[in-house]
Amino acid sequence: KRSAHPVAQWLHRAEAGEAAAEVRLGGGFTATAEEEAGPMLFVAGGIGITPLASILGHAWEAGPAPGFRALLLHSAVAPAELALRADVQRLERRAAGRVRSVAHVTDAEWRGRE
Repeated sequence: KRSAHPVAQWLHRAEAGEAAAEVRLGGGFTATAEEEAGPMLFVAGGIGITPLASILGHAWEAGPAPGFRALLLHSAVAPAELALRADVQRLERRAAGRVRSVAHVTDAEWRGRE
């Protein structure tokens, strides 16, 4: 089964061994200097973008390491609920390709799996 969701599509397109991703769930809402120096992937839903946008902004403003790259995937139920979208887009422009974001709007009628 294939999903049309952007994150699922990205995972399906990735070739084995093409890229490694370290996934950590839970924990605090901070990133170490070592984590900020490498490629970063942020996945947020709704208002959950708030701490992630803060971490991303701090990593860029602190003077990013040469290998710094970041991808932010943000999903919300409606365009008006894409919190901090303008701030993220400003950061993308300033970062000139080193920070990318994808915003996804779900169907307002979707209520999860039944």
